[in-house]
Amino acid sequence: MATGHPLHRQAFEVVARSETKDDIIIMLAGGGWARVHLTWQRPDIPPWPSTTIYDTICALEEDLRWSD
Repeated sequence: MATGHPLHRQAFEVVARSETKDDIIIMLAGGGWARVHLTWQRPDIPPWPSTTIYDTICALEEDLRWSD
C-alpha cells in the first residue's frame, strides 16, 4: 500500500475474498478487521484501494449484512 494509505506498513492476513466483487476481508495483526475494494490500475494512490477498518468482527459482519 502506498504511503498515506491506512494499511501502509501494517501487517495483515487476507481471510476472505468475494467472488462477485473485488473485495477482500483482512485481519489486522494489531487487532481489527478491514474490507478492501481492490483496484487493478496503477498507481495505487490513497485513498485507493478503498478501505474500511472495523474495530470488531461484529461491526464488519453488520456492515456486510447491509451492503449486499
